[in-house]
Amino acid sequence: MCSYIDGAIYEGERISNGMRHGKGMSKWTNGNKYTGDWVLDLMAGEGMMEYANGDIYKGTWVEGRMEGKGELELENGSVYSGEFKDNAPMGKGH
Repeated sequence: MCSYIDGAIYEGERISNGMRHGKGMSKWTNGNKYTGDWVLDLMAGEGMMEYANGDIYKGTWVEGRMEGKGELELENGSVYSGEFKDNAPMGKGH
């Protein structure tokens, strides 16, 4: 388990310089938790973010952003399933 400058505690694969890389899980002091793929210290590939407010995003990440196909379930029960770009839903989704 390692602490990072972004306030996260991380468990998982790393490369020699300590960067998160491969499969792993980070928990931040604000209560957010990410489980999934990392590339060079950024969320990238498939993963799930459980936000402290109760929202959950499952899907693709690119350079630390929700990007591509995913599903966002809000704490209030509404769900958006579809494409994401720059951390935001794109289009109507399902």
